[in-house]
Amino acid sequence: MEKLKTDVVVIGTGGAGMAAALTAAEGGAKVIVLEKRPFPGGTSNTPVVFGAVRKDQAFRDKAFKVHMNMTRWTGNADLVRAWINMSGEIPEWLANIGVQFTPMPLPLTLENMGQEIPGFGGFPPGYNIVDMYFLKAEGRGHGGAVMIRRMVEKARELGVDVRLATPAKKIIKVGDRITGVRAEDKSGNMVHMDV
Repeated sequence: MEKLKTDVVVIGTGGAGMAAALTAAEGGAKVIVLEKRPFPGGTSNTPVVFGAVRKDQAFRDKAFKVHMNMTRWTGNADLVRAWINMSGEIPEWLANIGVQFTPMPLPLTLENMGQEIPGFGGFPPGYNIVDMYFLKAEGRGHGGAVMIRRMVEKARELGVDVRLATPAKKIIKVGDRITGVRAEDKSGNMVHMDV
């Protein structure tokens, strides 16, 4: 069994997992990322666009109200508010790690936010609260796959140990504290990570 000591173990190389790994590594943590598939990204390989609420308090406030009303206040309001308030940082953060994208011309204004915008998707369909950005594609790959590839490259540049075809098998806890993770590599060998 391979035994490792690390500060952070991230399970999954999708957009959220890679953002977590990069953020931890940028903060000085030693990070290991586990991915069960032989390639990174999972469903994060498929998007062609991403959205972010404009960095303007009036847009943030209305986006929160529209989202919560459309979901009948069934979500965690504090979490939704945090995402809306921070999502405006996404374009700059992605650009800083080398992800290329272009703003999509979307007629989103304070006046039409929450109303159907013909020809555009959203949540619920046709109702947008975010400015949209096209991810640059390469060859036959979606922009999402290019984004994930760049996130993995940047993570490795920062010293993150990204292990593909290495699914997490067990999360080890002592009381309420996670103290380790066990995984199995592509050769069937166990890997134990103390955190």
